[in-house]
Amino acid sequence: MKIPVEKTIGDTYKFAFSNFVSLFGIAWLPVIIMLAAVVSLVWMILPDIHSIDFSAQPDIVRNQEISTRIMWKLIPAIVPLEFLFYLLFAMIMEGTQRKALGLIQGPIFVYFSLGGAVWRLLGGMIAAVVLIVIGSCAAGAGVAFIFWLGDHFHLPGIYGLVEFVAVVAGICWFFYMTLRLVFFIPPAVVAEGGFGIARSWQLSKGNFWPMVGVFLACCVAPAIALSIVSNVVFMPFMTEPMMRIQEAASNNQVIPPDQLVAMFMDAFRKVIPYFIAYEIITVPILIGLQNAMSAFAYRNITRSEIAA
Repeated sequence: MKIPVEKTIGDTYKFAFSNFVSLFGIAWLPVIIMLAAVVSLVWMILPDIHSIDFSAQPDIVRNQEISTRIMWKLIPAIVPLEFLFYLLFAMIMEGTQRKALGLIQGPIFVYFSLGGAVWRLLGGMIAAVVLIVIGSCAAGAGVAFIFWLGDHFHLPGIYGLVEFVAVVAGICWFFYMTLRLVFFIPPAVVAEGGFGIARSWQLSKGNFWPMVGVFLACCVAPAIALSIVSNVVFMPFMTEPMMRIQEAASNNQVIPPDQLVAMFMDAFRKVIPYFIAYEIITVPILIGLQNAMSAFAYRNITRSEIAA
C-alpha cells in the first residue's frame, strides 16, 4: 500500500487548478468570519492606538500605560479567537476533503458546516498535537539523559558524537512522528468517521518518504514560489519609504515617528488593492494543494487496499 507519489501530486495539482471556483466557495465565508473577528478586535483597541504618542519626543510613561491597557484588552480575546480560527480552518479542510474525495459533486459557491466531521477533525488534530508533545518530551528526555551520562561519568570527547547523533535522532523522530500521526487524519475522519489518528498511523506505515515527497511538492514548493512572486509584486511599493529612510540616514537626519508611520501607511494603502487580488487568486489554490494532497494519497492507497 505505497503512495504513488507522481500520481498523487498530479491529481492534487489538477484538482487545485480545475476546482478553483469550488475552493473559493469553500474558503470565502470562513475567511470573512476570521477577518471580521480580527477587525472587531482591532476596532476595540483602536482608540488606545490613536492615543499613543508618536511624536519625536514621546511621553514614554503614557505610552507604556497605553500598551499595558491594550495588552489587558487582548489577553481575554486570544483563546476564543484562536479556537474560532482552528474551527474555521477545520471547516475549510473538511469541505476541501469532501470535494477531493468525491463526496460533493458539482461546483460549491458557499460552504458552512458545523457537522460532526468538523468537530471530529478538530478533536483529532488537537489529540495528535498532544501525542506529538508527549512523544517530543519523551525524546527530549532521552537526549537529556544521554547528555547527563556524558557529564556524570566524565566520558571522553569522542562521546560528543553520541550526543550529536542523539540530537539528530530526536529531531528526526519528531518529524517522523508528526507526519505519520497527522497526514491521513483529514481524509480518514471525513471518509470513515472517528478521530483518524490510529488510521493515519496505519495508512502511513512504510509511506514516510512518499509522504515527504508529496508534502514538498504540494506545500513547500508552491509556498516558496508564491513567496518569490509576492516579493516581486509588492516590494516596489515599499521602495519609496525605504529609500527616504536610507537618504535621511545618509544625511544624518532623523525622521519623526509620526512621519515614519504616515509614510508606511501611505504605502500600505497603495498596495492593499493588489494584495487583496493576489490573495483571492492564490489562497484557493494553496488550500486545494495543501488539503487535497492527503485526500488523493488516501484514495490511491485505499483503492489498492480494496483491490488487495
